[in-house]
Order: sequence, then structure tokens, then C-alpha cells
Amino acid sequence: MPVAKAVTSSRRTRAWVIAAIADLAATTEHSPSNLTACYRRQRPERGMSGCSQASNDQPIWYECQVAYFDDLTTYSYSEVDTVELEREWLQFRPGYDRINVGWLDASHLFEVGPTPDRFANTLLDIIVAPRINAVREFHRCPFCPNRPGDSMVSVEHPSGRVWLGHTEIRVPSRPGAMFAAPSLIWHYVTAHSYRPPAEFIEAVEQDDQGWTSDASPWIPHDAVRITFD
Repeated sequence: MPVAKAVTSSRRTRAWVIAAIADLAATTEHSPSNLTACYRRQRPERGMSGCSQASNDQPIWYECQVAYFDDLTTYSYSEVDTVELEREWLQFRPGYDRINVGWLDASHLFEVGPTPDRFANTLLDIIVAPRINAVREFHRCPFCPNRPGDSMVSVEHPSGRVWLGHTEIRVPSRPGAMFAAPSLIWHYVTAHSYRPPAEFIEAVEQDDQGWTSDASPWIPHDAVRITFD
């Protein structure tokens, strides 16, 4: 598995990581588009139509319309998965199937109903770490018309405030398949009574985030690994 060491200065680290990811990707046929978009100083190329700059403060965030995909369809939003761990990033082209859950918008109906008592808390723990496919742009909730246009959805967690709408999650479903959901799914469940498919609820309740470990069968041997001192 390719490994690289990064410098510790925040600004230099970001620039170095982008360059290093690109260099390593060139040798492993991975695309660095996800990580590059996180730190662009202009509008991200992979942003969806309807993107607009949400704030002049640094870092720059871009507001984007939420992508819509039917539940339990094949995920196609990004060809690669980028996993942000505590002191490293992994990027790879998944060998597993990815199944859409929770990619909602206001023009499509969705299932509503109660979820198990601990479901929302467990789901939030999954959102906190590891972060998947983090990007500079953020998706606003399409069901909150009174929320300011430049306001990201956030929630308190024992680890600190969590911002929703610019990352994804992965939850093992069955051998060779993972559920792929936007981090806004927690808000949809708790604020708008969205009830995800039963198999997703079951997978969340049984989730083990050990899938990101070195010995995990989910991480391919040729994954690009960027480590931080």
C-alpha cells in the first residue's frame, strides 16, 4: 500500500497533500478529485449545478443542491472513496458495491416513520468518524426553507459540534456491499421523520467501524495512504 509522510504546517500540509495524492494517484490509476475539491480556492469542478459561494471567510465553502438517488439503487456519485482517519487519509477505488440510502430532495416523496430509540445516536457516531469523501462544497437541507442560505446544519456530539452536508458515510451491508449515505441523513431522520430502509437501520445498529483497519477486507491493497506526523 503506497505510503507518504506529510509536513505538519496546516497550510503547507493541505497543498502538499493535494500534490502527493495527485502523484500517487498517477501511479495507481486513482483520481484525486475528491481531496482536491476540499481545498480548492475556486469553485469546485465536481460541484453540482446550482452551487454558489456561501461565505467569504476562510476556509471557503460552497452551497450546493443535494443530489437525489432512489434508496437501494447503485451509488454513482464518486468513482473513488476517500476515508479520513485520525492521522491519515485513504483513497481507493472500491472493490465493494455501494448502495444509496438517504439522498433526498424536496421534489421526491420519501418514507416517514419512527426509528429505533438508539438509531439516531448510533448514526451520528458513524457520521463523526470516519469521514468519507469530505468536500469544500456543502449540501443544504431541501426541507428547511427558513434556514439561512449560508447556514450549514450542525449538531452537538460528545466529541464536539458536527457539521452536516459535506461528507458521506459507509455502513457495511453484507459481504461485498456497503450502504452509502450523505451525512445529512441524520438531520432527515431527526428533523423530518425520514425512515430509511429496514436493512439500513439493521446495518447501522450492528455497525462496526473496524472496517477501516489495515486487516479489513474492505480496504484494497493498492489504496493510496497519506499519513501525518
